[in-house]
Amino acid sequence: MRRARYEFDPALRYFSWVVAARLLEMPSVGRSLVATKVTLATPYVIEGPDLVSGTRLEAVVWVLSGDADGARFIDDAGVYLADDRVTLPADPALIPRLACRFAEPEGARRYQHLVSWEVLKPGSYPVAPVVIANAPAIGLQLDDAAHTATRNGHPLKLGRVEFPIIRELVRAFPSRVSVQHLRDNIPGWDPYTDLTAIRQAISWLRKRLKSLDLTVSDQDGERGWALLIR
Repeated sequence: MRRARYEFDPALRYFSWVVAARLLEMPSVGRSLVATKVTLATPYVIEGPDLVSGTRLEAVVWVLSGDADGARFIDDAGVYLADDRVTLPADPALIPRLACRFAEPEGARRYQHLVSWEVLKPGSYPVAPVVIANAPAIGLQLDDAAHTATRNGHPLKLGRVEFPIIRELVRAFPSRVSVQHLRDNIPGWDPYTDLTAIRQAISWLRKRLKSLDLTVSDQDGERGWALLIR
């Protein structure tokens, strides 16, 4: 069993490298898995004639412990398993670069099976960099370190929940972000986070965004919310 869950456009599924790994239990499987987080090649979003805002894109690949293909992936990724602990080389330069190929996404949660991968020689990259062509212009710059959103020269400081929400809305713009996607991707939330709490957070964010001439749509069932230009 090998599959990845994405927080971004499923077309971006090329060059990657392992950045973290850990053991976890999957309730639906009832077996130990190794969750290997990988970071894809930095993409650049096109706004008009310009390339702007590179963003780190991450995915999680789940591998069933004991699975033959999974064991090969773990080995190729440079992950070391011992006494139920998962470690990576201390020197980042020793972490292998992997060219991953994924199948088309499945369902609303956008799972993709990891079809194949290969270990690349240093400096051998199949794409450089990935480009999101014709991305809708929104003119919003996000500063992850400062939790600040800036538009038309006006910065807006956002809270620990507000900022991750606006980040997911910007990634999906102009499409909607589903309720489940927010539960999966907002720090501190989980699959059981109360819908009322999510709606309250969206409502508060909507009020804050007025200063940037942006707003958040009304909820459309499980399809969730979209970022809108006022």
